[in-house]
Amino acid sequence: MEKDQKLQVLNKKEASRRGLSRREMVQRLVSGVGAGIAGLGSPLVAASHPIHRHLADDSTLSKADAKVAAADWAPEFLDAHQNETLIVLAERIVPGSTRAQVNRFIDLLVSVDTAESQQKFINALSSMDGESLSRFGHPFKALAEAQQNEVLTTASTAERGKSEEEKD
Repeated sequence: MEKDQKLQVLNKKEASRRGLSRREMVQRLVSGVGAGIAGLGSPLVAASHPIHRHLADDSTLSKADAKVAAADWAPEFLDAHQNETLIVLAERIVPGSTRAQVNRFIDLLVSVDTAESQQKFINALSSMDGESLSRFGHPFKALAEAQQNEVLTTASTAERGKSEEEKD
């Protein structure tokens, strides 16, 4: 971090009085993550990430806010099935995600990420469908809540890259 940059401390009274915009929240979150990474001796990691330059540019953020809020919004990176899967998956993990339009934010972030990270993200979504199809014959988004919970439990407890059946 440069010497003339200061970390801003979020004053709880100020934030609750005026509220934080999505832009301010994202900028503060990224600044905090960047500061944490810099503290680990790796100051170039945060600055070198593709999203960093987008978050530093007010005009880019304004365009992004407008895109995410648009009534005719369409994913920039995900296809329709992936987007629907993400909506259901996010809602199961963090209730209220659908109302907050988390899928739109994630799609926007992934759209400017590296090709490697994009592929990992798609692989993770696909693995949820793969496990769902294997167990129940339907994609994740079409499963009943209990079945989705079962798939999520498997995903959170299985060895990385292996389904529950492959562990044994």
